[in-house]
Amino acid sequence: MIKLVREGFKSIKDHRKYNFTYSLEDLLSAGFAIFSLKDPSLLAFREQYPMRSENLKRIYGIDQIPADTALREGLDGVAPANLQGLFKPLLPAGNKCSRTLIHSIPQSRKVAHAR
Repeated sequence: MIKLVREGFKSIKDHRKYNFTYSLEDLLSAGFAIFSLKDPSLLAFREQYPMRSENLKRIYGIDQIPADTALREGLDGVAPANLQGLFKPLLPAGNKCSRTLIHSIPQSRKVAHAR
């Protein structure tokens, strides 16, 4: 699913007129990684980077963490509707995966988890 999102990032038009140190795709991928890993801040994400760098490269395609200003300026200009359009088609697939996962858990574990 993450690969599909990254592919979708390629379709979003880059609004920036200058400062192309990072591609918009890389900026969006970094923002998505911060969000999906639930880091409370960019600083926390940076602090965890040395331990996560291989996984971030393999899963999110992130080679390096963009600077704060580059990340903010790159992400601020992206219309939320462009991102929503990428994620909407994935929601049914995510729901199906969740239902499959829930049904694969033995009933005894479901009850124990609910307590």
